[in-house]
Amino acid sequence: MALCLFCGTSAGWFRTQHPACKTAHERGRVDLQKLARRAVSGEVSFDTLQQQLTAMAVRSYLTPAQTQHALMRGWEAAVNAFLEDGVLSREDEAQLVAFCERFALTQADLNHRETYARFVKAAVLREVIEGHIPQRIELDGSLPFNFHKTEQLIWVFPDTHYYEGSIRSF
Repeated sequence: MALCLFCGTSAGWFRTQHPACKTAHERGRVDLQKLARRAVSGEVSFDTLQQQLTAMAVRSYLTPAQTQHALMRGWEAAVNAFLEDGVLSREDEAQLVAFCERFALTQADLNHRETYARFVKAAVLREVIEGHIPQRIELDGSLPFNFHKTEQLIWVFPDTHYYEGSIRSF
């Protein structure tokens, strides 16, 4: 007899998990994502999420990696909700950043589905619309073109070709 992947007890012949354990696991993962989204949106405090996090993980047989993944999916859902109207407010941005800091979510973790890039682009666009020149980008290498004195870089799209129109005279 095999042991259940979730609770570690005997699962029975030709089984690797109990149906109840699998249901609890899937429900816990979804509930944690929803709770994380509510926390990012400000409906639930970060402290409340932190308190329920451990209990939900134990009750739903979630590993620390699965818990972190659920927090990332909740953050992504909040970004998508904030961007439904096409504008990311300063308050929404602050809430998203605070959540990342509180639960140690990195840019690499959150950009798996390019959600972090969308988040930063929305913040840059908001600043440009407000008349401010954002200073969010740091380059390690050189650019294939030169700026005029009044020009400034606000965003770089990687692996993009640069074309310049030219007039040829014969």
